[in-house]
Amino acid sequence: METLISTILSVFGLSQRANQVKSEKKSEASRLNTEFETLLHKTALYLRSEQVSLRHRLQRISEDTTELVTQADTMIETLLDEIDTGLETAKNNRETIQTVSSFAKLRQWDEVISVVYQQNSAAEIQMERAKTAVAQFHMILDNNNVM
Repeated sequence: METLISTILSVFGLSQRANQVKSEKKSEASRLNTEFETLLHKTALYLRSEQVSLRHRLQRISEDTTELVTQADTMIETLLDEIDTGLETAKNNRETIQTVSSFAKLRQWDEVISVVYQQNSAAEIQMERAKTAVAQFHMILDNNNVM
């Protein structure tokens, strides 16, 4: 009888540990998704502020800058559209993470975490793309002595 009780308690303990690990995985996935979303928002904010800066600098040129303004706006709007897609993905991730069954397997949580890590990497690359593109416009203006 004692071994039966010990076995039942042991199984119950293993079950509790598995649930705790799943809960930790869910928290990690949620945290990573929040980081992904935050990085996208930071990139969008950066682009919007740089768009204003570039427009002001371009207006200081005495020649017609319509084409340059259009190029800068198009580049920034394209990047912002990509960020909007990423933000929609983050929203979908959040909903999925919140509604996943407690019966989900650990392997499934590992897969979710892996995907969100990849999305974070993509968001970091997006920020670098934005900085590089904006820097190129500023470099052109710097080389033409436009303050």
